[in-house]
Amino acid sequence: MKALISVVAALVASPAFADGAYIGGFGSFGSYQALGWRGGPNPQRSSTMLGGFAGYGFQAGGLIISPEARLHVGTNRQTQYDENIPGFFGIRPAIYHYTLKENLGASAGVNVGAPLGRFTPYVGASIGRSKFKFNSIYTNSGGYQLLLEDRYSFTNYSVRLGTEYNIDSYFLRAEIQHRWFRTGGWDPIHKTEANIGLGVRF
Repeated sequence: MKALISVVAALVASPAFADGAYIGGFGSFGSYQALGWRGGPNPQRSSTMLGGFAGYGFQAGGLIISPEARLHVGTNRQTQYDENIPGFFGIRPAIYHYTLKENLGASAGVNVGAPLGRFTPYVGASIGRSKFKFNSIYTNSGGYQLLLEDRYSFTNYSVRLGTEYNIDSYFLRAEIQHRWFRTGGWDPIHKTEANIGLGVRF
């Protein structure tokens, strides 16, 4: 028992942070919500992403302030909904099958944390742009198909809550992030995601 207490005390008391630049990578899993355009339904759709981050952290009193930039790509395409259409060019009924993919996203923001031994809990916010690819497939009862493809860029706003666990110059990161996507008169897309990352400080 004393040995366990000694190990825990050593981990908590170990230095957590040094000023400087850092880079890392992350994987993400989350769900898109409330894509309300075209009057369609708004189910939640899961997705995965891979990305990287780079920043510079410096201490300000008891806080750590870290301006940070991120880049990510979507790794899968998600079906948003199927919709029955009464007539396809006024001839036969059809099914409207709609999919989306966040091809590429980039953002810049800041994290503010407080070191607790090896752990650094933080909150953060950022703003960026994301490129989406949308596909619409119309299939009528006669088997005829029409494929339409559109690409849009959305401004996205992010807030996040996470923590880092520091091991010498390396650190593990876990966070929950929520993003809003907005452009023009479209209803906003929301996405809640869990990010797991690994980084190194210089």
